[in-house]
Amino acid sequence: LAQAEFERAHQLDPKDAQSLSLLARSQLQNKDTAAGIKSLEISLQQDSKQPDERHLLAQSYASAGKWSQAYDQFALYNAMVPKDEGAIYEWAAAASHLKQPSRELAVWQRLAAAAPRNPLPHVQSGLILQTSGQKAAALKEFQQALRLARAGPDALLNVATLESSLGQNEKAMAHWQQLVEAQPRAAQN
Repeated sequence: LAQAEFERAHQLDPKDAQSLSLLARSQLQNKDTAAGIKSLEISLQQDSKQPDERHLLAQSYASAGKWSQAYDQFALYNAMVPKDEGAIYEWAAAASHLKQPSRELAVWQRLAAAAPRNPLPHVQSGLILQTSGQKAAALKEFQQALRLARAGPDALLNVATLESSLGQNEKAMAHWQQLVEAQPRAAQN
């Protein structure tokens, strides 16, 4: 019923971005993702300065598995609302689905800048760098994560392993010791 009303409002004024946004939300709520995406695209062509609609379009692309489009829309949304941490997490997920580590790393670095006290972007950046063989850079990210939060066993393990592989044996031993103290049962097994 509501969707029919929104469609009528859109027919009365096809250039009204707000009626298109309402129509898109109704279509998405009724599980018509393709129509909702199309309505949002048209609405944003008419008025590109709608951050909520931009975010919804990015989320809709992601739910449809259109990761490249989702990534692009999250980037545009981030330019409008740079400190929306939740949206940056969604953007990182889209980047991860693209299997392009450099893009994903750039998004995690954006989150680190937007939320400087959050250790997670440093952990994620460290994992990406470690996977790509950039051990020294990965170590710096894990160390930053440790400075920002109480060290958990996974973070200590990552730091100690990277320090060992980089020949930083004294530092590695200190972190191995912290790991043993934090997880005495795991060390006994």
